[in-house]
Amino acid sequence: LVAPLGPPDAEALVRRYLGAFGPAGAVDVQTWSGLGGMQAVLGGMADDDVLHNLGNRQLAIAKRACNAI
Repeated sequence: LVAPLGPPDAEALVRRYLGAFGPAGAVDVQTWSGLGGMQAVLGGMADDDVLHNLGNRQLAIAKRACNAI
């Protein structure tokens, strides 16, 4: 038997999403993942792996992607 999946690691999910599809807003991540509360997750990651307020929208982007620009 395969063990049941545990609860999702929301920050890891957001990092992977931003790496593939960023920059993105919380609504974008929520729509894609089907999980709520992404604004709080992004807010908690502000000093870690994402930046906010790109242009006139509150967006997030993986810092490694910023280095490539």
